[in-house]
Amino acid sequence: MAIRDPNPEFNTMPERVVDSVDYNLFYKPDRQNVSQGLVQLSKSLQSLVPTLTNYAITEDIKDKEKEEAKAMKDFQTNKKAFAQLVKNGDIPEGANPYYFNKMMSLDLNQKARKFKLEFDEYAMNNMLEQSLDGNAWNEAYETQIKAFYEKENLGNYDARALSNSFFNITSAFRNEREQQHNASRMQFIKKQTEDGQIKNYQGMFIEAQGDNLDTSELFSKIKNETTSMMELGVSGQKSNDLFLVGFKRYLNSIGDAEGFEYARTILDDMPNLKLGTGYFTGKEGKNRNASIVAELRMELNAKELAFLEGEKKRFTVEEDIKKQNLGEEFFVAYNQDDFDLSKFLDTTIDTEDGNTISKYSNKDKAYLQGLKIALDKTLQVTTSSIEALETLTNLDETNPYLVKQKALELSRDGLLSNADFKFYYNSTNRKQISKKSEFFILSTPYQQYQKMFGAQEITSIPGFKLEAALLRNKFEEDMIAWHKENVNDAKFEGKPYEYQKAFNGQVKLLMGDILADSQFIQSTYDTIGKDISKQFGIFIEDRRQQ
Repeated sequence: MAIRDPNPEFNTMPERVVDSVDYNLFYKPDRQNVSQGLVQLSKSLQSLVPTLTNYAITEDIKDKEKEEAKAMKDFQTNKKAFAQLVKNGDIPEGANPYYFNKMMSLDLNQKARKFKLEFDEYAMNNMLEQSLDGNAWNEAYETQIKAFYEKENLGNYDARALSNSFFNITSAFRNEREQQHNASRMQFIKKQTEDGQIKNYQGMFIEAQGDNLDTSELFSKIKNETTSMMELGVSGQKSNDLFLVGFKRYLNSIGDAEGFEYARTILDDMPNLKLGTGYFTGKEGKNRNASIVAELRMELNAKELAFLEGEKKRFTVEEDIKKQNLGEEFFVAYNQDDFDLSKFLDTTIDTEDGNTISKYSNKDKAYLQGLKIALDKTLQVTTSSIEALETLTNLDETNPYLVKQKALELSRDGLLSNADFKFYYNSTNRKQISKKSEFFILSTPYQQYQKMFGAQEITSIPGFKLEAALLRNKFEEDMIAWHKENVNDAKFEGKPYEYQKAFNGQVKLLMGDILADSQFIQSTYDTIGKDISKQFGIFIEDRRQQ
């Protein structure tokens, strides 16, 4: 049903249609020439009967204001669309034209607002400012408004009303958003260009390192690149800034000792670099150059130190893993009744080319001999030294990859029992499981109880700090053992959620048992015991003799 003025004869003179960019996408109306005779007749009537004319105009204005006010009230009151009001007969076909036109105008205003919201969402989701096509925005806009025109059946509305109440609004919106888009696109292009230039500088340094290029040749290439940018209109300061960022990116990419050595060579010769950008020329430029080089040298030193520490840690981890594997092989053999150290150390293996070689290097043999001495010593110790346990506990928190070696030293000194030695010797192996297994990581009670052992209110309790550390070790050890026994159980196959529930249940059960076995907790059950139970939600059985 076409939504048009029910009384087209009401207006004897057509209102001027204001063409807009959006209107012209849909309508190309012919200009209507107003009859000059009609114009002259109108003027004659006004001169002959001025009072009557003025009266008619005054009453017309009053009627217009009244009907428009009523239309606005009805439009706000009714939650239905304007077209639906007409369809339902809520607006009679013979309604006052002022009323009708106002309702149509309000409805089209609302649709214009709807289109603006929809287009903004579309533009944001499609990141039009990042398109390489300069006409992408206009094409997208026209596609969207045409689709909206069809979806909302705007062809059923009067063209004059569409122009005045819809297209004039969308055209103003289009102009505003297009200007914003162009500004954003220019900013995006600028950023992409700068990022590309930074990567270019970074690549020049990497290539120069790979080719072991002399710094004079490298600086010549950099100067040519900087000059070419300045010829394109990039300021000297900006060109210099991009060069420095590129060099910093190069520093971040260095992954070996040779790279750090080459970067240091560049910095040593950088005072001789003259780019002509304002930073590296003249007396002032030289001073600024020195300051920049000093800052870069500090950054290089920091990154090299971090690299060396990382290399040291990687070596330590690899050594720990190797010793762990040696230890596991040794313990299996050591627990055999017919164990003979000499025969164990003389174990051989066959190579792929058919040769037979010793399984263990001289360094491995020395380590295994020390392990045998430590184990033999632990068999003579019934109770570990408190100081030794404190040392290992603290080391387990600060540097776990040194725990194994320290446990060996303390055992050879006769300060650890066999059980405590084995526990700390295998500490890093346990952590590989508890720190990487998703079931340990995702277990809220496990993580909560681990934090409990490090809580200030626990560690500060006189006489309980050391026992708390030992209880924590036992808790971790027993949970890992339970995990190894149950994770591959057929009843949990394909049911990780069910296993996680069982895991969490075991955590709570085990923690309650471990704390209930604590002599300290039982001796302070009515005070500290109940407080821990309440604070951390752990059921601790009262095992005191009644």
